Parts: sequence; C-alpha cells; structure tokens
Amino acid sequence: MIVKRKVAQIGPSTLMVSIPSEWAKKHNLRKGVEVEVSVHDDRLVISTEKIDEKLVGALDVSKLRGMMLRYIVSMYKRGYDEILVEFDRPELVSEIQKAIGKEAVGYEIMEQGSRTLVIRNIAETTGDYETTLRRTFLLLNTMAKEAYEALEKHEFDTLKNVAFLEEANNRFTTTIRRTINKTMPKNATLVYYIVEQLEKIADQYKYLCMHFFNKKDENVKLGKKGLELLKATNDCFDVFSRVYYAYDQRKIVFLGEERKRIVAEAAELLENAKSKHDRVLAHYVLTIVQEVFCLVGPYLAMTL
Repeated sequence: MIVKRKVAQIGPSTLMVSIPSEWAKKHNLRKGVEVEVSVHDDRLVISTEKIDEKLVGALDVSKLRGMMLRYIVSMYKRGYDEILVEFDRPELVSEIQKAIGKEAVGYEIMEQGSRTLVIRNIAETTGDYETTLRRTFLLLNTMAKEAYEALEKHEFDTLKNVAFLEEANNRFTTTIRRTINKTMPKNATLVYYIVEQLEKIADQYKYLCMHFFNKKDENVKLGKKGLELLKATNDCFDVFSRVYYAYDQRKIVFLGEERKRIVAEAAELLENAKSKHDRVLAHYVLTIVQEVFCLVGPYLAMTL
C-alpha cells in the first residue's frame, strides 16, 4: 500500500510526516513508543520490528520426575532459544528427547555430555500465530464431532484415534503461546488465556474418549439425553469458533443462555440417571460446556 503525505515543519529545522492511522492502530503505536527509522538513499523505512536477543536458560531435571515435560514445555512457551539441561541419570536423555518431540516444535538436543545437554531451537516457529489458531479451532471441532458420532454409533474403538488428536492440539497451542511470549502482539494476555482454554477443552474431549474406549467391553449404552447434551455442547464450541472471527451479539447471548440450559439439564442427569455411563457423560458435558463458556469473557474484553 502506498499513501502520500505532505511534509510539515514543526520547528526551525524539524520536518514531520504523519503515519497512516490504520497502520499505527495495527501495531499499537501511541505517544512515546519508539520505532526504528532506517535510511536507504531516497527512502526512509519505518519499522516496529525488534531484533530479539536469544533467551538462554538452565534447568536441572534430576528431581522433576513426572513434571519434567511441563518444565521444558513451559520454557518453550516462555520463548527460550537455548536451555542447558542438567541430569543425574543417563536414561533421562531419552525422556528429554521424548518430551521435546511431543510439543516443543523446533527444539533439538544439539550437545550432550555425561551429565548435561544443550537444547536449542533450530526452527523458529514464531510468526503468523493466527493461522495456527484457526487450525486449532478446526481441530477441536473435529474432535467434538467425531467423539459424538463414535459414542452415538457405539464405535468405541474409534474413540482412541479421536483422543490422539489432542496431541496435535497441544503442539498447536504450545506454538501459539510461544509466539505470543516472543512477539507480544496486541491483546497478548487475552489471546494467551483463550489458547490455554482451547488446550483444556481438548484435554476433556481426550479424557471422555479414553474413558469410553476403556469401557468398550462393558456393553455401554448411552441414553438419548446425554448424547443430545453432548451435541449441544459441541454446537456451543462451534458457535464460539465462528464468533471469534466475526463478532455477533446474538450468538454471544445464545451461548450464555444455552450454557445455562445445558448445565441445568446435565446436572439433573448427573443426579438422576440410572446408568453410571450416562452420569459419566453428564460430568464431561458439564466440564466442557463450562470451559467453552470461559472463552467468552476474554474474547469480549479484546473485542469491545
């Protein structure tokens, strides 16, 4: 885009050119914010980009046991480019490799000694997080739909495959959070919260799928009411995933009213259902619909 601006004089030797307002809003520019101005012969280039210094850290995993993955992935989300890892047992190396391969896209073990190793990011993933966020919404909608269809058709073997989609969700949401921490786009904290919620929702669908997959030999027969509530919950998430990209007040109101209805009916099912399987399904419906509704608050805060 090329725009023309007249040069104004604001002092004996100072000239000024205004910045297009749309560009300024997009990059959250305001009074006092520094921009980079570079000179190229007959061109001046104004940039908001910053040259990021590498973030280097250290981590002793010797006593972390089952929390090791969370520590490493948390440092990945924070934006660390290099981590010096200390360990007290050689067998931990394979566990570290498994941990970074699961969610930390771009992390690789580059140096290794008898008690230390170095993890470096060799493929920076920070960039257009919006594309990955769209994929996350689509993936979660797929999980919801396929979980419902598998339960409705009593195809419990399929549920394990649906649960595996949660791992892709983890990779997507972890990458987005790293991008936010590295680049701090507008509304970063609100988007970060929404992405955290998307991961939680995927976790609940995984737990739902794995529970009924593990019960497949018990001749599970789910009642119509529970399946209807699950479908309604899935529909709520689908509505939010659309609203996120196209604000619609009526749909926001719908989500509030539908959430109240689903919570009330699922709570009643949880209390009165004769089948333990229907009660378990009601539990997951209650949890998921509440997690979905928790997306609305931060979304409104970044939209209104």
